[in-house]
Amino acid sequence: MKNILKITLLFLIFIAQSCQNSTENSTAKIEVAVALFNENNFEAALKSVDEILQENPKDYFALTVKGRAFFALDKKAEALETLNQAIAINPEYYEAFAHRGMVYYTMTEYEKALADVNIAIEHDAINLGLLEIKANIYYALADYQNAVNFYNEAIAIDSKRYESLVYRANSNQKLGNNDLVLPDFEKAIALNPENAFAYQSRADYLTYTIQDKFETAVKDYDKIISLFDANISTENQAYAYNNRGFAKYKLGKFDEAMTDIEQSLSLFPTNAYAYKNRALVYLEKSDKTLMCKDLAKAESLGFTEKYGNEVVELMKGNCGR
Repeated sequence: MKNILKITLLFLIFIAQSCQNSTENSTAKIEVAVALFNENNFEAALKSVDEILQENPKDYFALTVKGRAFFALDKKAEALETLNQAIAINPEYYEAFAHRGMVYYTMTEYEKALADVNIAIEHDAINLGLLEIKANIYYALADYQNAVNFYNEAIAIDSKRYESLVYRANSNQKLGNNDLVLPDFEKAIALNPENAFAYQSRADYLTYTIQDKFETAVKDYDKIISLFDANISTENQAYAYNNRGFAKYKLGKFDEAMTDIEQSLSLFPTNAYAYKNRALVYLEKSDKTLMCKDLAKAESLGFTEKYGNEVVELMKGNCGR
């Protein structure tokens, strides 16, 4: 369940900055475009900006807003091209670098994203959005210590940064700093008890890392499932059911575990991990025929490449291989 942080915060300084290269008339128009953007009316914002660019094709601020509108419409190539134009016109306009960095980040071009965000941070070292994006980039690069460092900076400025708390906990988990993990999850849940992200992360941590708090993990998965809505992908729903099933398996609740894992597979039938988990339940039910069938399926779906040798070892011990 990846959460991508937004940098709409940067738009708060755009209107003042825009006066540097805009006439009074175009400044009024850009205020309209920014208002449309902030109302999520991105198509209308594009039309408004294009009127400005017809008068002044070198209005780098208008180009930056246009790039952001393209990005909001998931037109990343167009966003990138437009932000490149803004930067070429004014290489000192650091907000354009910040937004281009966000585009690169969502395109998983993390090194380019980091370079752009570093340029922006040189001009605005305490911008929470930028600090969090930089931390997220390091997290994506598996540089968890640097990720923690920048989440620390963001949280020091504002201790109520929900997503930074969750990501910092996840980063400390990767670093083996287990004493720092649960306090951050608990702070995040207290801040926003109706957001599934912290419950998901804590439940997975309790299930697959700590491995001795399965009752709490099941309650967290219960909460996650209760929060499902139309915006939750079937894949993420499947993961929650599969993981809850595994936690129930560890509690010895094999029938309940089977129900959850099969619900997961109905939603996402190519999840190798769910076949492995169901195989474990079949083993407890002394049905090695179905167990070995599921293990073979898990292996064919790339379990070993993704997760390690657990399936191979189970097959050796139980399936005559």
